[in-house]
Amino acid sequence: MRLILAIWLLVFAAVPVLADAIDDARAALVAQDNDELDEAIRLYTRAIQSRELNNRFLSIAYYNRGSVHFVARDYRAAITDFDSATVIRPGYAQAYNNMGNVYVALDAYQQAVVAYDEAILVRPDYALAYSNRGNAHTGAGFYQRAMADYDLAIGLAPDFAKAYKNRANAKYFLGRYAAAMVDYEAALEIDPFDTYSMMWRYLAALRNRDDPAEAVEALRSGLRDVDAERWPAVVAHHLLGRSTAEEVMAEIDGGDTAKRVERQCEAYFYLASARLIAGDRQAAARLYQDSIATDVKRFIEYIGATIDLERLDQ
Repeated sequence: MRLILAIWLLVFAAVPVLADAIDDARAALVAQDNDELDEAIRLYTRAIQSRELNNRFLSIAYYNRGSVHFVARDYRAAITDFDSATVIRPGYAQAYNNMGNVYVALDAYQQAVVAYDEAILVRPDYALAYSNRGNAHTGAGFYQRAMADYDLAIGLAPDFAKAYKNRANAKYFLGRYAAAMVDYEAALEIDPFDTYSMMWRYLAALRNRDDPAEAVEALRSGLRDVDAERWPAVVAHHLLGRSTAEEVMAEIDGGDTAKRVERQCEAYFYLASARLIAGDRQAAARLYQDSIATDVKRFIEYIGATIDLERLDQ
């Protein structure tokens, strides 16, 4: 997003008729970089309403404003802007992709798939859109479809760490723990600081009945170069018995309400996993229920809590 806007500003900054709109767009980008979201929206809006922009750059302005709305969690406004961008420029693959991301945030997975389909139709080599479509399938519980999309994403971008991790998650949910571990390892080869992949690799190893000592050592080794103060490191340390449940929950405080709820979803899942590892099935079940109660359905921890609770009931 920023690269597109930066090119736009460089090319058109010297065009007198566009000067006001370009100045607003430049100022909007600065505000966006500084997380001044309301100011960024105000300035993008003024650039859009100036009528000084041709269709291509008007579509970029809508795209950028939609991206700010998305960060601000104003999802309906984001969809409206991404839709405007694609109406003005029907071949705007990035706008379709981001529209899909908004629908995922709204748990509207079928609509998300349609948006990703449009992005892929425009750009058949769009690895990110394939991976994101896989995420939508995962959210809807279609793990085989998800893996097919992750396969395509990895084929197009072999160094795409998130696609490996996402494919590993789908395999994990299907109970294919050994295969999931292979993909978590691949993700960590590319991004060795991904704490989530470390934790899920650890859980997959235990589910696969690997040597617990080796699983613990792998997680401990991975955490050596990870900032212990950053989320979710405190959760990973809890899995190793290095932090208490109270310390994990204390890290949830701060930030907006939505962020706190998302962290609660994660924290309850990993706390439940720790209790299950310790053999306390009742405490694990309660904590899985707490994770599910957050209703953050798009998070893998929510999905994991749902599946693990069903397995406990069985």
